[in-house]
Amino acid sequence: YLSNLDYSSMITTLREWLLVIQKYGLFEEIQAENLASSITKAFSGFLSFGNINAVFSNVLGVTATLLTWLISIVLSIYMLVERNSIFTTIDRLFSMFMHRNNQDIMIEYVKKSNGLFVSFLYGQALDSLIIGSIAAIGFAFLNVPYFFAMGVVVGVFNMIPMVGPIIGAVPAVILTLISTGNILSAFWVALFMLVLQQIDANIIGPRIVGGSVGVSVFWIVASITIMGTAFGFIGLVFAVPGAAVIKMLFHDSYEYCKKTRQEKTVAE
Repeated sequence: YLSNLDYSSMITTLREWLLVIQKYGLFEEIQAENLASSITKAFSGFLSFGNINAVFSNVLGVTATLLTWLISIVLSIYMLVERNSIFTTIDRLFSMFMHRNNQDIMIEYVKKSNGLFVSFLYGQALDSLIIGSIAAIGFAFLNVPYFFAMGVVVGVFNMIPMVGPIIGAVPAVILTLISTGNILSAFWVALFMLVLQQIDANIIGPRIVGGSVGVSVFWIVASITIMGTAFGFIGLVFAVPGAAVIKMLFHDSYEYCKKTRQEKTVAE
């Protein structure tokens, strides 16, 4: 839109207005021709500064993202304040389409699923804090640039089970190689992270997170691959507790069908 405006006509009109005003002794120190030239150069520079449409698009994108986060936080606060009213409304809604016994079963599984997610995320967050702190200390001894920031990166990616620490180690290894130019230094950083990952996987992780999810290694890797591909970083974080919920539903459904068949066989 800005590039389609007729700036020459606008500047001509502005110069004519300025000349009329100066007849009454106002703004006599301003040279009309110089003013017009300055405005022309300003607009030309503004419009030639890269792709102005792309600049506006990026600004609007960042603004929309910040606004979305703000609205989410405000909405979360209101949901917590009015949670009793919300739960009552949801309960009445489901009672219109579902028998009370089935509704109670659904609520029970929602509570179980919530417990799995909370237990996993709490344990994984504590584990990530420990691993990130150890990584930062190790990076400091290994002279890794920005060792504290690299420790934070390791801690954040450690929220992803199995592969998180390995992904988090890549920036530290690359940064060490670039800053020192020494392959051996980068090798020691990679070796340190490999040892730390093994300690986390075999000692720290099991003790903190424990068997809260009860999902085998195969299903962990499969869920991380599928959820990560479908939902990105959020999918990677929630893949394991999501797999645990699916496993719980499948196991209970199987046991229910097995029990029903046995009761039917006895009745016959």
